Amino acid sequence: ICSSKHLPQRLGIDSVVCVAVNDEFVMEAWGKGYHAQDKGLLMLGDGDGSFTRALGLDQELEGMGRRGRRFSAYVDDGVVRVLNIEAPGPMSYKVSGPENMLRLLHAPAVIIQTLINKK
Repeated sequence: ICSSKHLPQRLGIDSVVCVAVNDEFVMEAWGKGYHAQDKGLLMLGDGDGSFTRALGLDQELEGMGRRGRRFSAYVDDGVVRVLNIEAPGPMSYKVSGPENMLRLLHAPAVIIQTLINKK
């Protein structure tokens, strides 16, 4: 789900960054598999999960250890304007996709909106 849904073309956004609790080698291989560089995507590994943990977006997944929850954020000059956080679990994908982000960015008067999908 994550790779095919979260790695679209840039659609006019300055930068699209994919962060995952993985090492740089996994992220490089993942990016190559989806031609991320050709699409202008930056793949960043959060090797020990400290960035994800600092955001409060880490979760324990059975058999996988600590991982990050799926989320998308629109950041403008260092300020988070839109934050979409999926429900915990490996398969949740309802609010963090590019379609939802673009809809929110084009909605009138979007300043800061947090969406948390609950089961």
